[in-house]
Amino acid sequence: SRTIEILDGINYSFLDNSQRQDFLFFRSFSYLRVGKTSASLSGFTELLSFKNTRYFTAATYYSGYIHYIQGSFKTAISFFDKVRNDIAYSSLCSYYILESKFMLKDYDYVIRHGERVSGIVDNSMKPQVARIISEAYFENGDSENAKEWFERYSRSGNNGLSRKDHYYSDIISY
Repeated sequence: SRTIEILDGINYSFLDNSQRQDFLFFRSFSYLRVGKTSASLSGFTELLSFKNTRYFTAATYYSGYIHYIQGSFKTAISFFDKVRNDIAYSSLCSYYILESKFMLKDYDYVIRHGERVSGIVDNSMKPQVARIISEAYFENGDSENAKEWFERYSRSGNNGLSRKDHYYSDIISY
């Protein structure tokens, strides 16, 4: 991307402390946008080494997100936990923590916190939350609650059920 070309042409050593933080944030975010997650994470990590950076919350969230997409769920959770009470990131952090806990097979956590998360996430994320909760109940042997949450998922208008969805529906109905 053109933004990365421009940022990579800047001589970092000539920047003052504040400008370095701006540079690191914008370059790291640009790397993330084009899928260069390792370079992005490296920049966010360096940014977080600054004392009292104004980018602390955003850099922490994006570091967690990168760990999440890389499948490092425990590490992702540790980052999301640090900023989950920030109004700008609260619902996203809660969602990614819930899904990470599901991926780590902590179904009890998903069941305990799923309804709350479902209540705070954006409408576009509600179907996936319902599906995660349904599967957590199923994994814990509670097919009745699994059915209830799957019905919420299927009523969400998520462009129809896939073959996998129909298969899962048949299993929990059995």
